[in-house]
Amino acid sequence: MRIPQIAIAVILFGFPLTRTYRPPGPQAAQSENNASSEAQMKLGEAADAKKDYAAAMVAYRQAINIDPQNVDAHKLFIMASVNQADVAIRKLFDDPDYAKFERGELHGAAKKAFEAKDKKAGATAKAGDNALVATYDDWIATHPKMAAFYWAKGYAFTMVERPSGEEELFQKAISLDPKFAPAYNSMADVEFEKGDYAKQSDYLKQVMDIDPSNSQAAFDYARSLQFTNPAQFRQLAEQYAKRFPRDSRCTYMLYELENSEPSSADRMSVLEGMRYSYVDKPVSTEGMDEPDTFTNLLESSMADLFNLYAQNDPKEALGLAQEMEKQKWADSSWKDAVAYQQNLITALNSIATAKYSDASSLLQHQFAGDIVKYYIDHSPVTLAIAEAQAGAGNTQQAFDTLAAAWIKKPTAELKTGLLKYGAKLGKTPAQVDDSLWQKWTDNAKEMKPFELKKVGSSTKIKLSDFRGKVTLVSFWFPLCGPCREEMPYLDEAAKKYQSQGFSILAINGVPEQNHFAPGVLKNYDITGLQVPSSKWADRYDHVHAFPTNYLLDAQGRIMAHPDVRNLAALKAFELQIDTLLAHTESTQMAAHKSGPTS
Repeated sequence: MRIPQIAIAVILFGFPLTRTYRPPGPQAAQSENNASSEAQMKLGEAADAKKDYAAAMVAYRQAINIDPQNVDAHKLFIMASVNQADVAIRKLFDDPDYAKFERGELHGAAKKAFEAKDKKAGATAKAGDNALVATYDDWIATHPKMAAFYWAKGYAFTMVERPSGEEELFQKAISLDPKFAPAYNSMADVEFEKGDYAKQSDYLKQVMDIDPSNSQAAFDYARSLQFTNPAQFRQLAEQYAKRFPRDSRCTYMLYELENSEPSSADRMSVLEGMRYSYVDKPVSTEGMDEPDTFTNLLESSMADLFNLYAQNDPKEALGLAQEMEKQKWADSSWKDAVAYQQNLITALNSIATAKYSDASSLLQHQFAGDIVKYYIDHSPVTLAIAEAQAGAGNTQQAFDTLAAAWIKKPTAELKTGLLKYGAKLGKTPAQVDDSLWQKWTDNAKEMKPFELKKVGSSTKIKLSDFRGKVTLVSFWFPLCGPCREEMPYLDEAAKKYQSQGFSILAINGVPEQNHFAPGVLKNYDITGLQVPSSKWADRYDHVHAFPTNYLLDAQGRIMAHPDVRNLAALKAFELQIDTLLAHTESTQMAAHKSGPTS
């Protein structure tokens, strides 16, 4: 399958279909056209659902002929056209020989036969792409002054294999109609791809100025400032929540705001506001265009609030879980979260009354349910297990319990516990760190070596060049949403620790997008590398998705696979870096004191 260009940014970065735009005109005629166009769109959507893309194209094309300003009809027509062009390519994926071909296991006549099918499918796709562009050329010839057709042709360029040209078409649409919002949105996507976040924000600001009541425009503009201007982002996010409290994207905005707050108190303030507005006063999602988006992000936010409460107020966490259990829109497994927290509170009460055996038995209980498995932070239970173990006289066991948890995900609370139990074992803080290091490195293996070209350069870089330094190797690609979300946090760590020799190497695992990488990476203190083929990363067992990170110690050993997509995760990442740098420094000092060997 071909990889759409701006289309990937649209899908991954939350730029949904632009609201249908129509210029002012006679209301009666406009309403009649709108209704007829929407009726054709419903026919197209029904055909799309059946994967009858040819029929869908006919219906969407008719919708456009009735109402050329129907932006959604243009987008759906283009998607149906691309899907129809790719039918033959999709069939190849279902061919039993496809996997063998990809692995290089086809030979002789079988290989030639598959290559012929592959070439034919590619030619069919290209013919479909050309037909789509030709359709828009015909429309432009018929309507040379209509901005929508120039914009839609540019949008089609982003969905098919066209090297360039979309930017000029978007600008042409803007020149014909300075209030045609979709063209500004598309130009914002172009600048986002280039890594010019200031221009991206400027275009999104113009969309918002065209229609201040458009919640989508306000959402996009605020989010574009999240990392370039955090203070303004916070201000706009708060304004958005007040202006559009029942918009489907409101909880998404607040979730992003919560994750950008620098302290637990600030995070809790945002989350408690959400709890008051949407949980204490049960919210109805009736009439929302994307109710699942609203409730899913609200649920994730309440899980974050549960975790914050659980650190210092287990009963408040239980109260929130009980509230969530009552919400009709919430996951049914909140009942498991209630049982989980009740069990923890009972165990803590047993510890308080020196019933350590009872507490240990309770804390061994396993709870099912997605909320408990995937959303809840289990460190309070881990701390309680260690406390019960120490209370029963098993201080070494308590230390080992916290050490295992710290290695997986370090927190200040776990480190405090380790120092406490370490002291009871007669260990100094330095000896605690040494014990942690020993456990952390017991099974650590070196990362496989590589030599790759720098992005936009013929210079080659070897992994061995970084031996003696703490290094993060990050597998990403430029139009990967989660990758782009993580970059600002990685950059913050790079800037903080680069004077101590810490480096980040970002390996683009999708070489087809190498041309996007320089624009993105110019914003960060991160070294970009490019691979010779899309299969190159397969040599690393842990790379199943992007981003995937390898944190290496000074000896090139894999110490962790951190996920750094919010401030809380960044703090854990920095604890890991601090530990690795401290050990590197102590090792170098010891080597210096011992002097050269003869």
